[in-house]
Amino acid sequence: MNVAEQNYLIPGGAFVEGKVVVDGLQIRYAQAGSGADLVMLPTSSGMMFNFGADKLAESFRVTMIDPPGWGESPLDQKTKPIPDLAHTTAAMIAALGIERFVLSGGSIGGIHALWLTAHYPDRVRATILDGSMAFRKDNWATPGADPVAMVRAAEQGADVSAMLPRAHPRKPWATLEFRQRQLKRILRVIEVTGPEFDEDLAAKLGALDTPVLALFGANDHFVFPSVAKVYERVMKNCKTMIIDDAGHEIPNEQPDLYAGLVKGFVESLPAV
Repeated sequence: MNVAEQNYLIPGGAFVEGKVVVDGLQIRYAQAGSGADLVMLPTSSGMMFNFGADKLAESFRVTMIDPPGWGESPLDQKTKPIPDLAHTTAAMIAALGIERFVLSGGSIGGIHALWLTAHYPDRVRATILDGSMAFRKDNWATPGADPVAMVRAAEQGADVSAMLPRAHPRKPWATLEFRQRQLKRILRVIEVTGPEFDEDLAAKLGALDTPVLALFGANDHFVFPSVAKVYERVMKNCKTMIIDDAGHEIPNEQPDLYAGLVKGFVESLPAV
């Protein structure tokens, strides 16, 4: 494989990585592009480059974050539930000199993004979600397999391979070994997913006018796309879309469509 082919197949080539210390914790991040700030919070497997982010970096300054204990960031020995973690994340974003920003989060990162939005509505211009796991009550696509129960089962030696992120044609590097490493990262943080429907979070978000774009894959194997109706009910300024031929990784599975929708949404916002 030549260099050109490798750069095409593996995303993230334009991103420059760094670390910042907040609350005594060394937090990993990566940035690319210029323009309005778009901060991306990761799924439970931690910061993973994707083709959608690459495309967005052509129009915005994109900052990707690996929260404490997620991905390759060191474990936070004071392990924080997501509502508390959001404060550390906000401090880290401020430490990077970013005051007002558009926020995005996928899967469990969607819960993280919503809590940060709820805590800091004066700083979050708008929120973008893909495959968010918040408000999943009655829309969890694996009945009887709640995230916390899966962690307990894995600890007892049960086969939880169904949780392995599915291989996708756009991810030729996602070997079985790669996906097994992802699963270990997922199990490390999935217990902080929170309740299936967090009434406190819903109440806080319901009082806000923050614009929200919530995307769900038609073939998502974690949450049914029918959950979109719940998001519209909870948040008064929420637009939802179901993405055909996409599962739980919309930014990689439909990168052009994803980036186009995000770009259009951000450009429709009032000027900073």
